[in-house]
Amino acid sequence: MTGLAIIVAVLLFTGQTMCFKIFNEKYMKNLTSYFFFLFLYSSFAALIYLIMAGSTATYSFYTKILGIAFGVFLILAVLFYMKSMETGPLSYSALFFSSGLVLPIVFGLIFWDEKINFLQFVGVLLLIATFYLASQPSSEESTKVNSKWLLFCILAFICNGTLMILLKAHQIIMPGKETKEFLIIAFVTAALIALILFLINKSRNRESISHMKSMPFVWLVICTGSCISLGNGLSSYLASRIPSIVHFPVINGGVVILSSILSSIIFKEKIDKNGQIGLILGILSLVFLSA
Repeated sequence: MTGLAIIVAVLLFTGQTMCFKIFNEKYMKNLTSYFFFLFLYSSFAALIYLIMAGSTATYSFYTKILGIAFGVFLILAVLFYMKSMETGPLSYSALFFSSGLVLPIVFGLIFWDEKINFLQFVGVLLLIATFYLASQPSSEESTKVNSKWLLFCILAFICNGTLMILLKAHQIIMPGKETKEFLIIAFVTAALIALILFLINKSRNRESISHMKSMPFVWLVICTGSCISLGNGLSSYLASRIPSIVHFPVINGGVVILSSILSSIIFKEKIDKNGQIGLILGILSLVFLSA
């Protein structure tokens, strides 16, 4: 069951990545449009779990606190990631963001008495090498580094890693319990913050979102909300059943590999030599991590 849950989680998060890519190419005109999209898919994700939880939902103190924190850090991770892409190379910004999975591994070793063997350590190094090779900038992309960009990258790295720690912490405190309630609070928090940011940006910058009023966009919101909600639900399920060293690297690595393959097929993106080597190293890393 655990293996199946990992596979389905990878498929769902890959679907989320594909949805984000479609949004960026067709609908991402300004920050106002992104916050509107974030508000809609977070609201839909919360609605899914509200229906699933029904009237029997219970909200303990830890579920409320950690759920709110997850929602806040989700918004912060997105903001800092976007800012890093605005002020520096997109590819290396993605590398910093993805490498946030190191934080829950270190946290697990120090505070949760989790163990790591030599092959798993090698697997993590190979996975980081995969992220590096997959994030090599194109010839048109600037590689200029500045202090502001580096600060945003570090903050995005910390916030993304904190999201994984919060997800794991909730299930360590309450193993197998209140996962739906945790995600309801997390997505409602994210939706409310996104709505506030959307209204502020729209009022201040007078940016239009008329290009987002179409049925294809509605289906994109539904698909994104479904993938992100169910993917995090499975990730929460796995958090109480497998160690962080397996959980986060395997899912993140699987998503990177599968997204690269699908992007080359669906969006006709060319995988260069670095990308090909990265895919091979990524597959090897997943083998070592499962050892």
